[in-house]
Amino acid sequence: MKKDFVAARAVRNEMHPINEIDLYNVDCYMVNNHSFEQMKQWVDDAIASRSLLVILFHGVGGGNGLDVSLPAHRQILGYIKKKEKELYVAPMVEVAKFIATQQQ
Repeated sequence: MKKDFVAARAVRNEMHPINEIDLYNVDCYMVNNHSFEQMKQWVDDAIASRSLLVILFHGVGGGNGLDVSLPAHRQILGYIKKKEKELYVAPMVEVAKFIATQQQ
């Protein structure tokens, strides 16, 4: 698997600093009807602890068993945008490559 993928995801509702991340077991927070306030707290905790936060959305706005409301989704994206100077937001493949170089 390692020759084909730069990282793999786990689902444990945890976040870790770069030096503690196992790229083949990257934790994420799976959104399942969480409120904006709950997701905002994850973002604030990630900033405070300088940790990787991966938020997993399966569905937005209805029609999925693992869903988040459209207003909450819009709010958290707006909050992330507001905090963008304190965050590194990128596709997971870019984040994984960055972490790999930092861990060398």
